[in-house]
Amino acid sequence: MKRLLGLGCLSAVLLGCAAPQNPSCNLSSVFAVGPTSATADHSATPPGNQAQFQATVSPYSSVPGCPVPQYILLLQPTWSLSDPLDAQISSAPGTNGLATCMNAAANPITVTATYTSNGTTQTKTATLTCK
Repeated sequence: MKRLLGLGCLSAVLLGCAAPQNPSCNLSSVFAVGPTSATADHSATPPGNQAQFQATVSPYSSVPGCPVPQYILLLQPTWSLSDPLDAQISSAPGTNGLATCMNAAANPITVTATYTSNGTTQTKTATLTCK
C-alpha cells in the first residue's frame, strides 16, 4: 500500500513537471560561456598552461513570477581563438573548451564558442591571457 501511495505521489509530481508552460512567460534559452576570462602560464606544465572554458544553455524568462525550469545543459560547441599562434583550443569531445597557452601573448586572446541549434547559430566570447 505504501509503495502504491508513493508511486501515486511521484506520478503527480512528474505530471506537474510535464504541464505546459504559460505562453505569456516567453521562455527562451540563454547561451553562456564561462569563465568570462582566464589566465594561463605558457611556461608551466599542464595543467598550469591550460584553461578550461565551458558553454552552457539554460532557460530564462523576463516575465516576473513565471516558473522557469531549473537546469543547465553543457554544450559541445566549436571553439576558436583570435590568436592561434600563441594558444590552441579543443573542440573535441572529452577536451571541449580546453585552451593551452604555447607562448606569451602581448594582448588577451579572444575565445569564441559557436553553437548551432534548430538552424540558429550563436556565438559567445571570453578572453584568455597567456603569460
